[in-house]
Amino acid sequence: MMLLQVSEKVARFYKNEMALEDGDALQLFVRHGGIGIGGYALGVEKSFPRDLDIKQTIEGITFFARPDDLWFLDQLELDCDEQLSELKLSFIAS
Repeated sequence: MMLLQVSEKVARFYKNEMALEDGDALQLFVRHGGIGIGGYALGVEKSFPRDLDIKQTIEGITFFARPDDLWFLDQLELDCDEQLSELKLSFIAS
């Protein structure tokens, strides 16, 4: 099971920002980029989950990740400040 925690506020944020409807799905993935040796960030795109993907449905939206991206996504929490329309990504304390 994916240990990435996506809050209900984040699901509502993406529903509003991306005009998503119940039953839509968002893939969470590792985005590579940056200057020099680069860096990692959270990527999000509307897509369709596959059988082996790790999935969770929140506020009618299915958030999913491919198994190859779990090294980055595992133990992360995605939350947001709805008044500032700002997303926050942090590590979950063990």
